[in-house]
Amino acid sequence: MTVHLLRPAVGARDLDHLRQLMIERGDGRCIHTRNIPKRVDELLAGGSVYWIIAHRIQARQLLTSLVRDEDDDGRPYCRIYLDGEVVPVQPWPRRPH
Repeated sequence: MTVHLLRPAVGARDLDHLRQLMIERGDGRCIHTRNIPKRVDELLAGGSVYWIIAHRIQARQLLTSLVRDEDDDGRPYCRIYLDGEVVPVQPWPRRPH
């Protein structure tokens, strides 16, 4: 079974602005999260990150790999690597989390 992640696109006003922010922050293929996902195998079996912009799910990116790492203080975090293509989806209302 495939599992997907929902992520708020912090600071993005719309889909074009999300793409612009990804370019400014790097190549748009890596995001970080404090919590390491528990269902890694199911995420890597075709899972995507669905981006929440302005209280609506508006785009997705295919998840390609997860890398567990530690910061300088020894706290664990996870690097989530994504496909470079941001695919628009039919907007779907989503309450903030």
